[in-house]
Amino acid sequence: MKLVAVKVVTVQQETALVEWADADDRRRVYVPVAAVVDGKVDRQDLDAGAQYGVRWEEKVLLTTPETVAKRLRQLGIWTLADLRANAPLAKQEARLFDVGALIRACEQEA
Repeated sequence: MKLVAVKVVTVQQETALVEWADADDRRRVYVPVAAVVDGKVDRQDLDAGAQYGVRWEEKVLLTTPETVAKRLRQLGIWTLADLRANAPLAKQEARLFDVGALIRACEQEA
């Protein structure tokens, strides 16, 4: 039996949503309230718990170099000097593109 320290996020009837640090990541699952003892849960119960939230690692799709190049050209970024001069715009576009792709991937399952 390996006990893991957890934070109880919420309790509804006999089910607790718990969160814990797993290596360099954070995880959340639903477990029976009875599985939480003194702020700890057996690792087997955590592994068997129902996942909470979107499994982002299944949704994030890496973009292709061609897609990045096309978008940079659409923004008028053709040279290294252009990229340096427009770095904030390029960074903003990259973030928006990734978030948009993530939203679309999630909406496909909804």
